[in-house]
Amino acid sequence: MNPKVKRRRTKIVGNPERVIARLSMSDKPKRIRQLLERIIALPEETAVTLLEHVMQDFADRHRNILWVFEQHRKTVEKYLPPDVELSETKQRLIGAYFTKEYSIESAALFNPSIIPHPDQSNLAPGELRFILSLRATGEGHISSIVFRSGIIDADNLLTFDPVSEYVETPKLKMDAYYDCHLFELKLNEMGACNETTAWVLGQMQCSFTYGDLEKVLQKFHREYPSLNILQTDALAHIEWLAASNYEITFRSEFPICERVLFPISKNESRGIEDARFVRFVDDDGEITFYATYTAYNGFSILPQLIETKDFITFNVITLNGRAVQNKGMALFPHKIGGRYVMLSRQDGENNRIMFSDNLHFWQESEIIQEPEQPWEFVQLATAVHLWKLMPDG
Repeated sequence: MNPKVKRRRTKIVGNPERVIARLSMSDKPKRIRQLLERIIALPEETAVTLLEHVMQDFADRHRNILWVFEQHRKTVEKYLPPDVELSETKQRLIGAYFTKEYSIESAALFNPSIIPHPDQSNLAPGELRFILSLRATGEGHISSIVFRSGIIDADNLLTFDPVSEYVETPKLKMDAYYDCHLFELKLNEMGACNETTAWVLGQMQCSFTYGDLEKVLQKFHREYPSLNILQTDALAHIEWLAASNYEITFRSEFPICERVLFPISKNESRGIEDARFVRFVDDDGEITFYATYTAYNGFSILPQLIETKDFITFNVITLNGRAVQNKGMALFPHKIGGRYVMLSRQDGENNRIMFSDNLHFWQESEIIQEPEQPWEFVQLATAVHLWKLMPDG
């Protein structure tokens, strides 16, 4: 016998000791201010002792826990009393009180997706350096994306790079600019457009920033202090959509296995699911790595797109159009006939194919595969053999 598939001894397993330091903050401003007041009121000697205990217990599990504390302190500093002067110890202690650890791989590690690494330097003939993405599920069944790297040699043997015990927290930057017209189109697709959204968007320029939006929302709250349910729902959809577009950047000096794409926006608060990465080569030869994934907030899902050139900076963008529904989307590695192509499983049963002139907008789809074999009766996998769909050559 000469089997086409051979099982290797190498196993990819999760490590429950790999933890990230997450922001831990109440959604009630009153509670935030109360906690800050208690920390401020601590005697300095007590604050020093508390911070020493925190550092003894947690510093060795993170590359730079003080940097994390500083980022979390900045997040809550708008709730501090005006003109308050804080020692360095209390500033760090505030960051610590608004930080919690989360074990990203404690429950499961699955759904692999493999692509060539952007860096193919210093390899022997026949070798290929790769990046493997995985869906990591941790406490509370919250999913994120983690990475492994390694080399495939000329004999198809895989060698994985060592996995660091650390996990890095990236810097977050909200989407620099939003297009007002496209923003309104997406709200309309979500069924959220009403007088409230018209009022908010009517205050915007053709192109606006996240900061611009925050100011207009504050103005709305001043003019309408008592909101009805339609206004509350509309504002929630606006904030949800705006927060769904963001950029994160990791430090390049640390290995890719330390980078984790953990839920940031409200629409993915319960998980980033089923990322499918692809090395996309545009008509001009430019290479971009894309991944479609499903954002889940515990009640509904939203298809999203990740794009990166280097696996250091990642842009997260909302996918648009009436054909962007449900789960199971996979982008083709290049255009066909000058158009983007994507597989999808919108109805949870059949595989469909979609074409678009714009990577971010998908309007039409058609069924290309229906269940035929007994193992497909419940649901087809999206991972159809692409060679069946591609023209010869």
